[in-house]
Amino acid sequence: MSEVFTTHGAVSWTELMTTDKAKAQSFYRDLLGWTLEDPACPAWTTR
Repeated sequence: MSEVFTTHGAVSWTELMTTDKAKAQSFYRDLLGWTLEDPACPAWTTR
């Protein structure tokens, strides 16, 4: 199992509802240095 899933306090999953996806991605990338990915499941949508 990846260390990211066994490290206490590490974020391994998060979801966000927003009306401005690009702005939200930029905000969290800049603030936290996160790498963001679109959902892999076709049943989940991003708009």
